[in-house]
Amino acid sequence: TDSYITSETYWHKKLEGSLPWSEFPSSIPKPLKGSYKEGAYQTIFDFNLNCAVHDFSKKHSISKYRVLLSMYIVLLHHMTNQTDLIVGMPINMRERHTQEQGVFGYFVNTIPLRVQFSPDNTFLE
Repeated sequence: TDSYITSETYWHKKLEGSLPWSEFPSSIPKPLKGSYKEGAYQTIFDFNLNCAVHDFSKKHSISKYRVLLSMYIVLLHHMTNQTDLIVGMPINMRERHTQEQGVFGYFVNTIPLRVQFSPDNTFLE
């Protein structure tokens, strides 16, 4: 369809060229052979940080999700010193008022969000 072709053209243009590769600093040496071990890091925002994110998002009329995503991108920049980053962003694929509401399942796709910026940019930019 025309919509699909337009979408495909957009993504090809957005992701063209060499894509960034990030090496994260680590205090643990990499094994010579790859491993399928995985892990997760969880933390809880303290009350003051949560209030600051809420106030910032309200003041600038943006969602808390976007503020947190921007904070994550800034963190990745500081960890990798890269100004061209791609982050996977989950998108809800289930419409609110459709017949699919009663269907049990995972209706989320992950799209690549490419962020190119200058270290001179402010957080709002």
